[in-house]
Amino acid sequence: MKEVIKNLTLIPLNELVNKKTQNIKHFIFSENINPYNLYLYLNARFGKPNGILSLIRKEDSNQLFHWHYSLKYKENKIEIMCATYRLEVFISNKIVKNEEECLSLLNLMIKDISSYKSKIPEVKKSMENWIQIINPFYKLKEQIRIEFEEIDKIEERISQIDLIKLANRNIDSDIFSEWSNYIDSCSMKSFSIRCLIPVYIETFINLVLYIALPEDLKKDKDKFDSIIKKKINERFLEINNCLGIVNEVSDKDIYWKNVHKIFNKRNDLLHGNINMKRLKINEVFFIDKMPLFKSFNSFEKDIKESTFYEYKQIIDEEIEYAEDFFYYILFSFEERIGLEVKSLIEIPTIGFNEETKRFGILFPSLLVDYYFK
Repeated sequence: MKEVIKNLTLIPLNELVNKKTQNIKHFIFSENINPYNLYLYLNARFGKPNGILSLIRKEDSNQLFHWHYSLKYKENKIEIMCATYRLEVFISNKIVKNEEECLSLLNLMIKDISSYKSKIPEVKKSMENWIQIINPFYKLKEQIRIEFEEIDKIEERISQIDLIKLANRNIDSDIFSEWSNYIDSCSMKSFSIRCLIPVYIETFINLVLYIALPEDLKKDKDKFDSIIKKKINERFLEINNCLGIVNEVSDKDIYWKNVHKIFNKRNDLLHGNINMKRLKINEVFFIDKMPLFKSFNSFEKDIKESTFYEYKQIIDEEIEYAEDFFYYILFSFEERIGLEVKSLIEIPTIGFNEETKRFGILFPSLLVDYYFK
């Protein structure tokens, strides 16, 4: 193996499309190999990737293969290609006999990196270190969307039950039980969404601040932490310090007032606050223990009000307030920056450069995997 590594050379350009047949083995590796270190070694030793797929590659991360080296040992070919989820190697069976030997060869290359350590700093100069993070806003948005879709399905089933029979107490017990279960399911999902909406809004505000505040402020950890820890109404106004703001946001605007109500209701829920006006569902007089109703509720309505089913009407309104607020913020930016922020918050994973505190889109929203037989 060491003899092979020592005598590896690049395949010249005029030989890359050589159709001379060789007995080639194909191996795929997704573990027990560090593609970053392998690339460092190959670049330090041979320079930029010379394989056909690298030569025709567009400057975009949306590729099946990101880099490709075409090497040879004597007249025996080695093609090393790196995709998003795997490393693929096409190699002459005169060099290795099986997958284990091929993996050993690749890792021996990486160990040989010490022979070219003087060139490593130069290779690293062109590299930026990014981390991939889960987009919490996107995650919440998707969860809320799924819950709404489930509620719509449940309500479709509820609509198929004859509620006139329920009102007349002329309904089969099994059907009533089914209806009651639907109400409970819808209630739980409505409650879940109502709890998520204020978190959804707050996450949006935080993400906008992380993305659009000036880099020097984000690099000052104490200052930045003090902003993120502010009360939500004060933190919201920090958006005016973001880059590219052309229309200042204000806590006097209706868009903020609407979502601020949502936060106040969230606080009641979170802290178990008792607000009689918000909790009121009916009014009744009593003479001793005899009730006098001002109006009649229905059996159906009483059951719904004993659960969180009535939240369904509330969450429809609150999600509309939230989405109006998001557009209000996005349109506060100059068009270019507003579009950049929008594109970042709408993808599942975001790139973050810890050194520069920059955010970026590293990969397309829909990654492609494949398997060639």
